[in-house]
Amino acid sequence: MNKSKLHLRNHLRLRRLLPVCLMFTALAGAMPARLAAGLITPAGLTAGEQFRYVFVTASTSRIDKDLAGDNSFVTADANATGSLLAPLNSSWLAFAYINGTPATTNIGNFNVPLYTPDGVLVAANENALFNTANTQLDAPIDITPLGTTKSTRVWTGMNADGTPVGIGLADQFQGIFGDNTRTDGGYLNAGNAAWYTLYGFYGISANTFTVDSTGSVVSSTPEPSTYLLMAGALMSLVVVAKRKKSYC
Repeated sequence: MNKSKLHLRNHLRLRRLLPVCLMFTALAGAMPARLAAGLITPAGLTAGEQFRYVFVTASTSRIDKDLAGDNSFVTADANATGSLLAPLNSSWLAFAYINGTPATTNIGNFNVPLYTPDGVLVAANENALFNTANTQLDAPIDITPLGTTKSTRVWTGMNADGTPVGIGLADQFQGIFGDNTRTDGGYLNAGNAAWYTLYGFYGISANTFTVDSTGSVVSSTPEPSTYLLMAGALMSLVVVAKRKKSYC
């Protein structure tokens, strides 16, 4: 067999293997992330039920210039060395009204319960976070990604109902802070301080998690792009199979 024919055969083999590789990549992205030691599966959930994690940062920060900066700060805290949340390989968001962007817009609404990293229920859903005038939180948001309890002031930029004070948190301005030991509206608005003061932030997972049938695994909900990748791989396999059949 000459070199040109050998090269062509190898090329065809690689093309046939590509869809399989894509499939395994997609499946790997959808595989569940096992709980880190110390991260407790939320109590009261049955297999298949979704939830989100919420926490207070272990580190502190002044008010940043923009939403992206505060989200990056919260994510870095959640994924820091020793964090119980890091193995989940998730993105995390700042739970605050930042420079004109409402907290409700930034964190989204999946209508699922919210738990601290030690498995304690904080609120029945995202809307309950802003309804403490009627129903207080089930528990304070006082657990850090390290699994430690922390009592601190937290930058929020908003009132108890989620409405902003001014434009919310903004560089060079006074900012509203909450008291994370409280479960009433004071957890969001307990006073104001200068923008350069070092306080914590509330963080929340950007996606939902699911408890599996064993109760010991928390699986990150696959993003739409993962499903698209899997669908593309399947279509490629079908095309290759049809071409192979036509050559027989």
